[in-house]
Amino acid sequence: MQTCILCPGPSLANLAELPTCHTSIAVNRAALRFGCDYWAALDYQTFTRDEPNIKGNPLLFTRAEYRHKTHRDGLDVEDLFGLLPHTKINWPLYSATAAMVLAAWLGAKRIDLYGCDWALHQPDFDGNTPEHSRRDMSRWAAETVLYSRVVDWLNEHGTEVIRHGTTGRS
Repeated sequence: MQTCILCPGPSLANLAELPTCHTSIAVNRAALRFGCDYWAALDYQTFTRDEPNIKGNPLLFTRAEYRHKTHRDGLDVEDLFGLLPHTKINWPLYSATAAMVLAAWLGAKRIDLYGCDWALHQPDFDGNTPEHSRRDMSRWAAETVLYSRVVDWLNEHGTEVIRHGTTGRS
Protein backbone atom coordinates (compact mmCIF):
# COMPACT_ATOMS: atom_id res chain seq x y z
CA MET A 1 0.00 0.00 0.00
CA GLN A 2 1.22 3.50 -0.86
CA THR A 3 0.54 6.47 1.41
CA CYS A 4 1.08 10.13 0.57
CA ILE A 5 1.87 12.45 3.46
CA LEU A 6 1.49 16.13 2.77
CA CYS A 7 3.35 18.53 5.06
CA PRO A 8 2.75 22.31 4.93
CA GLY A 9 6.27 23.33 3.86
CA PRO A 10 6.93 25.81 1.04
CA SER A 11 7.36 23.13 -1.64
CA LEU A 12 3.76 21.98 -1.16
CA ALA A 13 2.79 25.04 -3.24
CA ASN A 14 4.38 23.28 -6.25
CA LEU A 15 2.01 20.33 -5.96
CA ALA A 16 -0.94 20.98 -8.29
CA GLU A 17 -3.10 18.10 -7.05
CA LEU A 18 -3.12 15.31 -4.53
CA PRO A 19 -0.81 12.56 -5.84
CA THR A 20 -2.29 9.18 -6.63
CA CYS A 21 -2.03 6.90 -3.61
CA HIS A 22 -4.07 4.43 -1.58
CA THR A 23 -4.22 6.60 1.54
CA SER A 24 -3.42 10.27 2.12
CA ILE A 25 -2.48 12.11 5.31
CA ALA A 26 -2.36 15.90 5.64
CA VAL A 27 -0.06 17.21 8.36
CA ASN A 28 -1.22 20.32 10.19
CA ARG A 29 -1.93 23.19 7.76
CA ALA A 30 -1.53 20.99 4.66
CA ALA A 31 -5.17 20.05 5.31
CA LEU A 32 -6.03 23.58 4.18
CA ARG A 33 -4.69 22.82 0.67
CA PHE A 34 -5.88 19.27 -0.05
CA GLY A 35 -8.63 17.03 1.23
CA CYS A 36 -7.01 13.85 2.55
CA ASP A 37 -8.15 10.66 4.26
CA TYR A 38 -6.49 11.62 7.57
CA TRP A 39 -5.47 14.87 9.24
CA ALA A 40 -2.48 14.63 11.60
CA ALA A 41 -2.56 17.63 13.94
CA LEU A 42 -0.80 17.15 17.27
CA ASP A 43 -0.36 20.81 18.18
CA TYR A 44 -3.38 22.24 19.97
CA GLN A 45 -2.98 25.73 18.48
CA THR A 46 -2.97 24.29 14.96
CA PHE A 47 -5.90 22.05 15.71
CA THR A 48 -8.15 24.75 17.13
CA ARG A 49 -7.22 27.43 14.58
CA ASP A 50 -7.41 25.33 11.41
CA GLU A 51 -10.14 22.76 12.01
CA PRO A 52 -12.99 24.94 10.67
CA ASN A 53 -11.15 25.48 7.37
CA ILE A 54 -9.72 22.09 6.45
CA LYS A 55 -10.62 20.51 3.12
CA GLY A 56 -12.91 17.49 3.03
CA ASN A 57 -13.79 15.40 6.04
CA PRO A 58 -10.62 13.54 7.05
CA LEU A 59 -10.35 11.31 10.06
CA LEU A 60 -8.46 13.16 12.77
CA PHE A 61 -5.19 11.81 14.16
CA THR A 62 -4.25 13.73 17.28
CA ARG A 63 -3.73 13.41 21.01
CA ALA A 64 -6.64 11.89 22.94
CA GLU A 65 -7.17 15.08 24.93
CA TYR A 66 -7.73 17.09 21.71
CA ARG A 67 -9.83 14.60 19.76
CA HIS A 68 -12.36 14.41 22.54
CA LYS A 69 -12.92 18.17 22.20
CA THR A 70 -14.38 17.71 18.71
CA HIS A 71 -17.04 15.58 17.08
CA ARG A 72 -14.57 14.45 14.41
CA ASP A 73 -13.94 10.70 14.16
CA GLY A 74 -10.40 9.42 14.16
CA LEU A 75 -7.52 7.95 16.09
CA ASP A 76 -5.50 9.02 19.07
CA VAL A 77 -1.70 8.96 19.04
CA GLU A 78 -1.96 6.69 22.05
CA ASP A 79 -3.75 4.07 19.91
CA LEU A 80 -0.49 3.47 18.03
CA PHE A 81 1.93 3.09 20.95
CA GLY A 82 1.89 -0.69 20.46
CA LEU A 83 3.34 -0.40 16.95
CA LEU A 84 6.31 1.79 17.84
CA PRO A 85 6.42 2.60 21.53
CA HIS A 86 7.00 6.30 22.06
CA THR A 87 9.53 5.48 24.77
CA LYS A 88 11.87 3.94 22.18
CA ILE A 89 11.61 6.76 19.62
CA ASN A 90 9.67 9.87 20.62
CA TRP A 91 7.74 9.89 17.31
CA PRO A 92 4.67 11.76 18.71
CA LEU A 93 6.81 14.84 19.32
CA TYR A 94 6.08 16.16 15.79
CA SER A 95 2.99 15.76 13.63
CA ALA A 96 5.00 14.69 10.56
CA THR A 97 6.79 11.82 12.31
CA ALA A 98 3.51 10.78 13.93
CA ALA A 99 1.90 10.76 10.47
CA MET A 100 4.65 8.42 9.25
CA VAL A 101 3.93 5.99 12.09
CA LEU A 102 0.21 6.26 11.31
CA ALA A 103 0.95 5.36 7.68
CA ALA A 104 2.84 2.25 8.82
CA TRP A 105 0.01 1.33 11.20
CA LEU A 106 -2.40 1.60 8.26
CA GLY A 107 -0.21 -0.83 6.25
CA ALA A 108 1.92 1.43 4.05
CA LYS A 109 4.85 -0.22 2.32
CA ARG A 110 5.76 3.05 0.61
CA ILE A 111 5.39 6.55 2.03
CA ASP A 112 5.73 9.55 -0.29
CA LEU A 113 6.35 12.79 1.61
CA TYR A 114 5.57 16.17 0.05
CA GLY A 115 6.18 19.59 1.60
CA CYS A 116 8.52 18.17 4.25
CA ASP A 117 11.09 20.93 3.78
CA TRP A 118 12.52 21.95 7.17
CA ALA A 119 12.89 25.40 5.62
CA LEU A 120 14.59 27.82 7.98
CA HIS A 121 12.50 30.96 8.60
CA GLN A 122 10.35 30.33 5.52
CA PRO A 123 6.56 30.51 5.44
CA ASP A 124 4.30 27.58 4.65
CA PHE A 125 3.00 26.68 1.18
CA ASP A 126 0.48 29.54 1.27
CA GLY A 127 2.93 32.27 2.34
CA ASN A 128 1.75 32.21 5.95
CA THR A 129 3.60 31.17 9.08
CA PRO A 130 1.54 30.21 12.12
CA GLU A 131 2.22 32.56 15.03
CA HIS A 132 3.18 29.77 17.41
CA SER A 133 5.66 28.15 15.00
CA ARG A 134 9.26 27.80 16.05
CA ARG A 135 11.25 27.46 12.85
CA ASP A 136 14.82 27.90 13.88
CA MET A 137 17.89 25.74 13.35
CA SER A 138 17.52 23.87 16.66
CA ARG A 139 13.90 22.93 15.90
CA TRP A 140 14.69 21.60 12.43
CA ALA A 141 17.81 19.82 13.68
CA ALA A 142 15.77 18.01 16.33
CA GLU A 143 13.03 17.13 13.85
CA THR A 144 15.47 15.81 11.24
CA VAL A 145 17.12 13.55 13.84
CA LEU A 146 13.73 12.17 14.88
CA TYR A 147 12.67 11.84 11.23
CA SER A 148 15.82 9.80 10.51
CA ARG A 149 15.11 7.49 13.44
CA VAL A 150 11.54 6.91 12.27
CA VAL A 151 12.69 6.33 8.66
CA ASP A 152 15.28 3.79 9.87
CA TRP A 153 12.61 1.99 11.91
CA LEU A 154 10.19 2.02 8.95
CA ASN A 155 12.88 0.69 6.60
CA GLU A 156 13.71 -2.11 9.04
CA HIS A 157 10.02 -3.08 8.99
CA GLY A 158 9.64 -3.04 5.20
CA THR A 159 8.35 0.48 4.52
CA GLU A 160 10.18 2.74 2.07
CA VAL A 161 10.08 6.53 2.64
CA ILE A 162 10.65 9.01 -0.21
CA ARG A 163 10.80 12.80 0.22
CA HIS A 164 9.74 14.76 -2.88
CA GLY A 165 10.21 18.35 -3.99
CA THR A 166 11.90 19.77 -0.92
CA THR A 167 12.96 23.36 -0.40
CA GLY A 168 15.71 24.33 2.01
CA ARG A 169 17.73 21.66 3.77
CA SER A 170 17.39 18.00 2.78
